[in-house]
Amino acid sequence: MHPMTFQEFKKKRHNRQKCTWFGLPFILVAGWFFPVLGYIVPAGAAAALLIAPYKGRYWCDWLCPMGSFYDLYLNKISKKGTVPSFFRKRLFKTATGLIVLGAASLLVYGMWGTVNGAGLALLTMLAASVLLGVALGIRYHARGWCSLCPVGTLANACSLNRHHLRIDISCRSCGVCELYAG
Repeated sequence: MHPMTFQEFKKKRHNRQKCTWFGLPFILVAGWFFPVLGYIVPAGAAAALLIAPYKGRYWCDWLCPMGSFYDLYLNKISKKGTVPSFFRKRLFKTATGLIVLGAASLLVYGMWGTVNGAGLALLTMLAASVLLGVALGIRYHARGWCSLCPVGTLANACSLNRHHLRIDISCRSCGVCELYAG
């Protein structure tokens, strides 16, 4: 079996992302009618963390519906600039994670009492994350949100440095690093 070329790799990833991106608008739209779909959000986070010790941030690069959406669609309107370096600082990522976890906890607690209420709270957090991700993606880089995503940060910590995904300050989306990301 011959090693995969960059073009073959990129096509394989692109094809997989074409299958996963649809989960994002599906959950966001259908979830308002069926709030129980909000529970898919922590299930996706759990999947990322379960995969991480074996495949690193494979979820983030290949399976995450938000990341796939950003790559396939937001990338077309992104400035493709550099993400501010402070986004990658451990303190900033930790603070972001704590804020997201705190906001999600308050929302779930405030809407607790019904299965649909908690699901709606989770959908609200997803919608807020997507809106922030779109703003960062347009302003900086399509995957700007991925630089500080709490799930990706935890997945990286669980990965034991396997298949380390780096979004470097000098990233220009050339794709060379993708050959080794998953």
